[in-house]
Amino acid sequence: MKTSKLILSILSLFMLCSTGLKAQVCERLDAKRADSTFVSFMVDDIDRIVYQKANAGDEGYSVAFVVPFVGDPTPLPLSEFVVLQYEPIGKAYQEIAREFDEHAPLVMLDCINNNNTISNEKPVDWTAQRPYGKVHFVVRNEPGYESTYEVVGQYTGKVYTDNAGFVFWEAPEDNHLGQDALTFFMPNEPVTIRVISKELTTYEGYHFVGKYTGFGVTSGNGLLSKTDAAPFSLELKANTSCHVSSTDAMAYSFVDIYTYEDGADGFKHYVEELAEDEEPDLSFRDQPAYGVNGTFFANDFILCDIHDYNNDKHENTRYYLICKKPCDYVCAQRDASAYMALMEATDKYTGAKHWFFLSNYGINTYRATVDFVSGTTIGEPCEAFVTYNGTVQYKYVLADGGDPQFIAKGKEAGTFLSANATGYDIKLDGFGTATIEGKEYPYTVESTVVTVTLADGTHVYTIDIVGGTYTEVVSSDWNGAASYSNDHLEGRYLEESATLRNTDLCRERLPEIYLRRRCQDAHHHQRAARRRRGRQPPRQSRVPVERRFAEDVARRRRHEDLRHLLRRQLREHHAGQPARGTRYRHRSPRRPLHRNDGRAIYQPRRFGQRQGRLCHAENHGHGLRRHLLLRALHVRQQRPDAQRRHRGRRHLRHHDCRHRV
Repeated sequence: MKTSKLILSILSLFMLCSTGLKAQVCERLDAKRADSTFVSFMVDDIDRIVYQKANAGDEGYSVAFVVPFVGDPTPLPLSEFVVLQYEPIGKAYQEIAREFDEHAPLVMLDCINNNNTISNEKPVDWTAQRPYGKVHFVVRNEPGYESTYEVVGQYTGKVYTDNAGFVFWEAPEDNHLGQDALTFFMPNEPVTIRVISKELTTYEGYHFVGKYTGFGVTSGNGLLSKTDAAPFSLELKANTSCHVSSTDAMAYSFVDIYTYEDGADGFKHYVEELAEDEEPDLSFRDQPAYGVNGTFFANDFILCDIHDYNNDKHENTRYYLICKKPCDYVCAQRDASAYMALMEATDKYTGAKHWFFLSNYGINTYRATVDFVSGTTIGEPCEAFVTYNGTVQYKYVLADGGDPQFIAKGKEAGTFLSANATGYDIKLDGFGTATIEGKEYPYTVESTVVTVTLADGTHVYTIDIVGGTYTEVVSSDWNGAASYSNDHLEGRYLEESATLRNTDLCRERLPEIYLRRRCQDAHHHQRAARRRRGRQPPRQSRVPVERRFAEDVARRRRHEDLRHLLRRQLREHHAGQPARGTRYRHRSPRRPLHRNDGRAIYQPRRFGQRQGRLCHAENHGHGLRRHLLLRALHVRQQRPDAQRRHRGRRHLRHHDCRHRV
């Protein structure tokens, strides 16, 4: 009996040697024992089988050595292994066993006995596949953990994953599942997929690792929120995972993966960025519904934001101020959109206060300082200045029973130097307070005109915001005579209304009236200059405007002084002469005005026209007056010819016209 079994084994080995080695990859050779246990070899791994005698004097072969391509030969004593059996590829299902822990669950995407599709004798979670069939699975690593996996043959003990190409990546369009998956072809033996997990220590020893609690920025119109509780908590672990939970209306409860940004001193939620030929990391396929970002500040503070992965908009983002230490929180918000908010945290142990400012829907966050003019906290009536980035940015005001107010700093804020380098420096804080020579004064601003109320009165300055200089505006008050009358007009001594009509300037004239007329005079002279030069554009004066303005005022004052001197001399001249004749004549026809004594005088034309003259028949004093007046007004011009004298008279008429309202 034993001899017949030995002959059968030799025949089987002979057939294997002649044809078996040419079999397909997944075929195997089983050496079975009498107790039904066996040792298997994958045919594709066998280099050759060698038969030897155990002792030199023995008859026949007693040991078969299986020599693999890789590794040491395996001896098979023929007395122990009663048969060597070649197992071709069949249709029988081979079991797929799974080994993993809770930090790296192994998820089978197919090959599961759901609805007893594989076997009625196996449970629904039993997994198996026919030889050479595809197996799809994924490993869902818990955030903060990494894992390795291997596929081991249950019969042969072969570690199939030692071959780098055994498990490969399959895209959704390449399988019937329509999703990413790890894939391998089932060998002709049962296998075990074994997953080994390991916790990361990426941020071990970093200062920010720990648990934080805090308060959120709530939305509302001018809302002022106070709390001494901590409805929000976040734990940053060294293994790159962050655990979020809250008891507020959002009721957060999720675990996210973060990456530390050393240069920005903050952290962001993990975003997988892959090259075209890089396989995705299936550990992050199932991300939570929310993601968390944060910025680190001194004293163990974090200002973090939580956004919605599915609907990532500004209005869906929530902001929280959290700290490792227990704090009381106050949040003052400008409006319901959370566009601008000021947060105050008070350490419950030390009482120290910390402030943070948010703007642009929380996109910009700053560590701030608050200087109180009145009050001690932003949660009670107070007035304070909010400073960040080294400068005062806003004025915070909270009235009793009112909403928080954020007053922005004006664009005029800064220090301005005198344009002529002779005056003092003016520092404007942008909130209505000017500092001059160490003293503070109130000011108002309109465009680039600043009005400062100093101890000696109100001063007006024009500022150059770009150049950082200012120029004081000099008042153009009239310092001449309190009244003005044109003596040479008809009716000067005969009708009081004529004097009243020609008396229209006083020292209380507003500066803007003078400036407006000055501009009108400038346009008149420019038009006259174009007519004289053949309509050539006037040459631009290189004299500064301030200097021309001052010279013009001085010249006008000198002219007024000459007029008054001339009038006084003429009055003294006529005071010593007897009255002359009563006959009058006129040069141009006018509508007569009748006196009580029957004699007629004529009203002159309006200014700008040639005036009718009133001359005494026996007295030529009027001509003398006019000659002296013209000479006094234009003595500096020294016009030599009649044409220039004519221009002077025309200028005189325009000059007189300029002082009428």
